[in-house]
Amino acid sequence: MRGGRRRAQGRQIDVSIVPRGGVTTIRVEEELRNTAGALFGGLVGGGGGGSTGIAIGVGVGAFHSLPLALMLWVAVAGGFYTLARTIFGNIAAKRERELRELANRLEEQVTAAVVTLPVQIRGGGVARLPSVDETADAGA
Repeated sequence: MRGGRRRAQGRQIDVSIVPRGGVTTIRVEEELRNTAGALFGGLVGGGGGGSTGIAIGVGVGAFHSLPLALMLWVAVAGGFYTLARTIFGNIAAKRERELRELANRLEEQVTAAVVTLPVQIRGGGVARLPSVDETADAGA
């Protein structure tokens, strides 16, 4: 593959760390649109749509009523929708915990990097380099 971005497999997580004005912002994001689409499409579309013939057949055959058969199908499709919402809610909560843990680990690393003062060796002596805050103050 030449000159293009490689398409990632699996989850795609975006991380940005932006220092500005003495404050560092860490943002960790993951889009769940594809997960939701696959889950709802599979369960509601496949399960709800796939159960249409069975629900209508049972409703008309057992109850001899088309309106009751349609209500039975709506109940079955609603059950698949509720199942999809429950599963998606659990997935989203788990991923939020994972991303929050990642952000916390990144915060620890950034804090450790800022606390450790960088040094520069000059002609046998050691001189401290200015910190980010000192260089920002000098420019103001």
